[in-house]
Amino acid sequence: MRFHRQGLWIMFAVLGVALAARPGRAEDDKTTASLAHIKLSGALDESPPAADPLFGGSGENFKTKLDRIKKAKADKDIKALYLQLDGLSVGWAKLDELSWAIADFRKSGKKAFAYLEAGSTKDYLLALACDEVCLPESGWLMLTGVRAEVSFYKDLFEKIGVKADMLQMGDFKAAAEPFTRSSMSE
Repeated sequence: MRFHRQGLWIMFAVLGVALAARPGRAEDDKTTASLAHIKLSGALDESPPAADPLFGGSGENFKTKLDRIKKAKADKDIKALYLQLDGLSVGWAKLDELSWAIADFRKSGKKAFAYLEAGSTKDYLLALACDEVCLPESGWLMLTGVRAEVSFYKDLFEKIGVKADMLQMGDFKAAAEPFTRSSMSE
């Protein structure tokens, strides 16, 4: 836990410096800055949370997280957004929607900070939507990139005596190609 606390202190120090460096800030200004803390972890289910669950709350769903970011943008007392990324396992569409929500938050002139102790490509991609990314010295990133793979079964079908018989309509209808070809078409 030592590095986790150290990372949080670094994050709050960065926030303090960013808020203190605001243009037009008087030295005798005693206002306190509020920070919106949102933890993003897991698959962020899209089903509505249970109204009265028997064994405790089911947590927040994806829409609730987006609504909290929008609410923080509109709240004049909130000066920055602190996103804690902890094992986010969402698809590319949800990741894109979260990135757009953070970008929309930043358009208000407020800062967004991301903190992660460990992460993958998607965690880091979302963190890059923020102004600052904080990763403790003991943290790690597993950046593997993106790839696509297509399997072709025509040769296998020929060996076992099967012929794929499919109707293809149009030039760009390629759903049958893995079964009728041995390589990608142009």
